[in-house]
Amino acid sequence: MRSFSMLLTAAALVVALFATDPASADHSNRAEVAAEHWLGLIDAGHYAASWRQAAPLFQAKISAAGWTAALRTARLPFGKVLGRRVATETLARSLPGVPDGHYAVIRFHTDFAHKAEAGETVTMDRVAGKWRPIGYFVQ
Repeated sequence: MRSFSMLLTAAALVVALFATDPASADHSNRAEVAAEHWLGLIDAGHYAASWRQAAPLFQAKISAAGWTAALRTARLPFGKVLGRRVATETLARSLPGVPDGHYAVIRFHTDFAHKAEAGETVTMDRVAGKWRPIGYFVQ
């Protein structure tokens, strides 16, 4: 579980930013759409499917069974998602604990049935031109 905690911590920290340009905005939008789709799998209780759609870096840090157990512990008590909106999104080339690459750290304000105004952070990695999650943190 320690490596999973480190992955979640890395998801919340950004070291270096992309330059702002139209290409960055396009990447940002695609990362947001991919993150929302992935969170939809989790919302629906499809934890194993969310693990399968994650980036290899994520899968190397936690097994599918470990991911399912972590989500049941951390996410299930919040109940059904009532609403979610993007709070911030930051593109980065460097994050703590992972190789340099193309990342998007997306913070959501999420209202759950049992916890209003929770925060969710999804860190996305652009792997072979496709945005895939490498980290998730909910509080």
